[in-house]
Amino acid sequence: MYLPLVLMLFFATTIVSKYGPIYWKCSQDHYIPSSSYEFNLRLLLTNLTTSASKSQNLYSALSTIGVSGVAQCRPDITQLACAFCLNDSSSSHVCRQSFSAVIYRDLCLLSYRNNSFSFSTDHLTLGTVSSTLISSNSYDFGRRVVELMLRIAWEATMLTDKFAVGVVDAGYVQNQKIYGMVWCIMELTSKNCFDCLLNGVSQLRYALRGGSFYHYSCLLRFELYLFFDEHFLENTTSLELDAAGGAGGQGECSLKS
Repeated sequence: MYLPLVLMLFFATTIVSKYGPIYWKCSQDHYIPSSSYEFNLRLLLTNLTTSASKSQNLYSALSTIGVSGVAQCRPDITQLACAFCLNDSSSSHVCRQSFSAVIYRDLCLLSYRNNSFSFSTDHLTLGTVSSTLISSNSYDFGRRVVELMLRIAWEATMLTDKFAVGVVDAGYVQNQKIYGMVWCIMELTSKNCFDCLLNGVSQLRYALRGGSFYHYSCLLRFELYLFFDEHFLENTTSLELDAAGGAGGQGECSLKS
């Protein structure tokens, strides 16, 4: 009778442990072990992990004496996977004894800070594959990525969970698709979410077959394979672009190679 539960725990652990921290930022100041700050921080992280993984939107923002934190999981994962991901992040040693930290894994975000530290200017841009696209098609490919990411960025700002996905025809190879995902922390206003995502769109490296942008407040990612729950595509519209024109929309972004 315990076999289904054991299997669930095994697969949840496998899924989460497969992805180590992708991006993290630690404060240079460190707290003293066994101090009151460490006690308050450990209590905060425990409460964050529990409340976020049990909430309907997989999100929690809490504060206690001298420290506040945010925990958020991707809406396309289970509560169990969320709990494992946040537990792994809270027990990670990448920001050991740092007063403040932000840790991104593929499935979750965990951040905490004291009252005097900000991550607002930090970000990381990644190209997930080093080989470039066919040069004669790279601009068209980049244009399709930009228009896809701008569309789902706008959609995300209108949604409570600040999360949106989309798909577009790649154009240069028959039956090849480009999959995109954007995500803001839920405490952001719609404007601040869009501003963060718009900055990310301008930073992505469109000459590569996939890329990611990580910021304290938001992330963007595009790939040539499906990397999120495909059921989320049921609530979006596939964007088809012709070779010469676009799908319309507002805003401009230069293409980075």
